[in-house]
Amino acid sequence: MMLVRVLVFAWVAAWFPALVWGQQKQDFLAKLQKRAIELNQADWMHWGTRPGVYSGHTSHSNRLIPVYTWGITLDSIQGSKSIYRDAERLKSTYGFVPKQTLNPDAEYFDQTQLYHLQKQAFAAGKKNIILFVFDGMDWETTRAAAIYKTKSVGFTQGKGLGLSFLDYQPAHSQIDYGYCVTSPHNGKTKTDVNSQTVVGFDSERLGGYSAKLGAETPWSHVGDERYLLGKRPDVPHPYTDSAASATSLNSGIKTYNDSINVDIEGNHVIPLAHEFQKAGKAIGVVSSVPVSHATPACVYANNVKRSDYQDITRDMIGLKSAAHRETPLSGVDVLIGGGWGVFKKDDRTSQGMNYVPGNKYASEKDIRKIDTRAGGKYTVVERTAGKSGAKILKEAAETAVQNGTRLFGFFGGEAGHLPYQTADGRFDPVPGVSSHEKYSPADISENPTLADFAAAALKVLGQNENGFYLSIEAGDVDWANHNNNVDDSIGAVFSGEKAFDTIVQWVETNSDWDETCLILTADHGHFMVIDQPEVLAGIQKPESDEVFAQKMAAKRAEKLAAIARKNKKLDQKAMDAGGVADNFQSSHPCRKALRGDWQYDSNIASCTADPELFKKYKNHGPILRYPVKFQDGMIEFEVQGKGVKKLVLTLNEKGHVFRMIHLDDKSSRIIGWSGPSKTTDSETIGKKDVPSAASFSDDWVPVKIVIKEDSAIINAGKYYEIVRHDSLRRPKTEFTLSFHEGKLQVRNFRLTPSVQ
Repeated sequence: MMLVRVLVFAWVAAWFPALVWGQQKQDFLAKLQKRAIELNQADWMHWGTRPGVYSGHTSHSNRLIPVYTWGITLDSIQGSKSIYRDAERLKSTYGFVPKQTLNPDAEYFDQTQLYHLQKQAFAAGKKNIILFVFDGMDWETTRAAAIYKTKSVGFTQGKGLGLSFLDYQPAHSQIDYGYCVTSPHNGKTKTDVNSQTVVGFDSERLGGYSAKLGAETPWSHVGDERYLLGKRPDVPHPYTDSAASATSLNSGIKTYNDSINVDIEGNHVIPLAHEFQKAGKAIGVVSSVPVSHATPACVYANNVKRSDYQDITRDMIGLKSAAHRETPLSGVDVLIGGGWGVFKKDDRTSQGMNYVPGNKYASEKDIRKIDTRAGGKYTVVERTAGKSGAKILKEAAETAVQNGTRLFGFFGGEAGHLPYQTADGRFDPVPGVSSHEKYSPADISENPTLADFAAAALKVLGQNENGFYLSIEAGDVDWANHNNNVDDSIGAVFSGEKAFDTIVQWVETNSDWDETCLILTADHGHFMVIDQPEVLAGIQKPESDEVFAQKMAAKRAEKLAAIARKNKKLDQKAMDAGGVADNFQSSHPCRKALRGDWQYDSNIASCTADPELFKKYKNHGPILRYPVKFQDGMIEFEVQGKGVKKLVLTLNEKGHVFRMIHLDDKSSRIIGWSGPSKTTDSETIGKKDVPSAASFSDDWVPVKIVIKEDSAIINAGKYYEIVRHDSLRRPKTEFTLSFHEGKLQVRNFRLTPSVQ
């Protein structure tokens, strides 16, 4: 066996002559991650829907999520028991039957059903119930960690192998595996954090799951990758955030993104931990990220807004809060997590008027109040300069057991979380889409690990004769995936795996799988895609930078050529219909460029606003104007504005007909005139989420407006909306695009009348 290992090592090293292994230098994965970020290209994996483009999506997705269980099975909730096979149960869960969601063949189940599974475990007499959430760890992330760890491609579907929570099969114990939908009730919801009320929610983007557009399993073919990112206008199922999903896990309801155990109408719902606590069980909450982040918060707290961190912490440690002003909650028995060292002078915008300057996640006054040294209920332990975090946490747990107190542990670094472990087990991250963190020796030694957190929690909770409920979160998986950093992501899975091993050891030593059950899952997925798993395993050499860059350049050239061919046809169609197409050569028979020095180069029109001309024309900036007569039709162009303060799109006839005004987030709006603007007042057609002028600054933003009768379908980058107004029925004779300040660039303009 040793000889085989030596030969394998030599073979892999030969594949990577430029990559140095061992000897305290970054391993091959860190180097691959660094190269991929620098080029934003990789042939071996990518994030998002564009193969070859390494970083194409930095948020969550609507992927199905794996679930693993010990001491209990999924028989009561999956397959024939899935709510996705039953229209009435779907309606009961969502409040409606979502589009393309009913599926009589669904093997997957819903995240809310895991709430009921935990209740079943309690009803069946389980003494100890453990919920382990790897935040953001979908099936592909799990597979990436297993491939890297085993240095082999061990599976392409199913549960998988190579990680302890994939391989662990205790004798004479029930174990199971399945996958669930994480969709929320709806996406954005407006709330008032001070009054703790829900103001209104987005009824246009409601939850659901289409297996046809998504997939039947986490590993099967995806019907439309855009759908999983919430980008299908006809089926706009939003992806969940950690708050809505953790509320589903702990309270069994579908709710809005941002909710901490609050329903869509603003009512508090009661999480399982409260029921278990009333039954005499001890309650523990552990996380590698701040103690009042969404996943730990939803175990116990109530709040209309996930970012009201100090109030959420108050709920969890039994103090009065914005959500429980008169009678505080009882508080949990163990709360250990991050957040230490993060200070903010003013966070009232997010946390309300009762925000206390200082630590962002837990006010120093509140911590002092709960400390046993001041008459409180908690043995408090915090990161301390010059002291081992693992040691002082262990000692604090022993003190809590000896004195019969609760335990509050507060650790972390400048960003609030435990230091990122990289895939090779060290703490030396390389960049993701954001710059990498750097840790001092003190950051490492003064912080425990997630496994240390788990051991301390189990020591205290295990003293309760009635058993306990423990929620533990490996939260840094999510943070790493948001950062498109596969090295950190795999390292985070490994740190969670060590915590899992700690739990297993405790169960096998102090309990068994007859009286304890463990549910391990994630709250949502991201969109990591492994293109060449052999590279991730270290058994295949990736393409050189030069070869890969040449291939990508050829692909881009072919893509641009295809776009040019398509645009040529569309341009001809627009002109045949009496419209106009402008690729911004130096002159155009229909274009009028006014009030500025417009330049044309490489099929791009550009102009920098002149303050003197701005004053001369009485606060009107440079304009592109196209006189075209049409009733219904389509307007398309791409725009980019550096330093532009105001961008205005206008349709005119006798005066103005329709206008989109892009200022700041609060002032941007869509307006219309049902009659001539000189004699008719304008009416606001839409204000919600209309993009600001600043949103056009980073990259080229495609704009498309389709007008038919009294409606307009508007796409502007990520913005999608349908507006209706009588103004849109009026004849139009002119389109103008104007801006104030900064520099505006426009390309690929097309106005096509009478598009059906």
